[in-house]
Amino acid sequence: MITQEEIISEIDNLKNVRKILFSDKEKIDKKLTTNYNKISKLEDELTKYQDKTDISWLLFEDGSVRGERYKIREEWARENLPALYLCGYFPSIQQSSLQIKSLDYKEVKKDILKVLPYIKISESDNQDEKEKYLVKRFDIRDQNHSQYGIYHLQIIDETKARLVVTKYGRTSIAKSWDTLDKILKIICETIVYNEKKEFDDDDDSFFNDND
Repeated sequence: MITQEEIISEIDNLKNVRKILFSDKEKIDKKLTTNYNKISKLEDELTKYQDKTDISWLLFEDGSVRGERYKIREEWARENLPALYLCGYFPSIQQSSLQIKSLDYKEVKKDILKVLPYIKISESDNQDEKEKYLVKRFDIRDQNHSQYGIYHLQIIDETKARLVVTKYGRTSIAKSWDTLDKILKIICETIVYNEKKEFDDDDDSFFNDND
């Protein structure tokens, strides 16, 4: 049976080890910071050799894109995709998330079609359907600030698109398959944030609407 003295001695030893570890941690943190800065500088240099019009390269994101590459992507999006907005990324496909922000569905469609060939395919995650679809996804800057769920657009092609909503961790169909034009018209007229439109905290009319 361990004695009281042995317990006290072991605690003191562990505390001493802890002090040493904290001392080493400071040294390690400095080395990690130096390492990070070196990598950033080299990545900025590498960017100089990159084709800045390569949309696949511009859209790539794994959570580590920074520096010049990040600035180049932001500038490209502002100049070439005025109806969309870069907002986060999808870890499963390592690609930036593009969010619909314009109220003009024709402008949104034009920008979507510019990048659609470069958007990676992912499997639909709707829990209320047995069949899974391979879709391309776009997020939406919505009027109700995601109070009634997070809406996004799923596209197979111009003839087949739909609106889905994730609420309380469950993804459901808000508007079933239709043409991209029709779905975008609904999104831009009803869901996309409009500063001139009064916030309606009772409007969840699209949730689970499968018509």
